[in-house]
Amino acid sequence: MPTDTNLTNIANVGTHSNTPPAQTPALKANGRAGVNTEKAMAQYLEVYQSLYRRAPSELRDLGSDWVLVNGARMSLAELQQLTEQLQRELQQEQARKRNVVKRLLTWFGG
Repeated sequence: MPTDTNLTNIANVGTHSNTPPAQTPALKANGRAGVNTEKAMAQYLEVYQSLYRRAPSELRDLGSDWVLVNGARMSLAELQQLTEQLQRELQQEQARKRNVVKRLLTWFGG
C-alpha cells in the first residue's frame, strides 16, 4: 500500500508536469484532497499495477469525487467499481496460473 508521500505522486501518474507535488492542482481541488478519493486511487493503482505490470497512463483527482483514469472522467463510485472488476480479473488470472502449475506438477510427477 502506498504511503502518504507516495499518494501525492499518484495524481501525477502519466503526467509530465514539473509542478511540485504540494502545488499539484489535482490534489488541491476544493482546497483539500479527499481522503476517500486518495484511498480509492491508491487501491486502483495497486490492483492495476498487479494485473498489468505497469502504471496506468493517467490517474488524477479532479475534485468533488471525480477522477480522471486513462483519459476517462469518472465518479469515485465508478472508480471503485472499476477497481473491483480489476480485482476479480486479477484473482481469475492468479487462479489460471495456479491451475497451469498444478497440471504441470501432475504431469511431471505422474
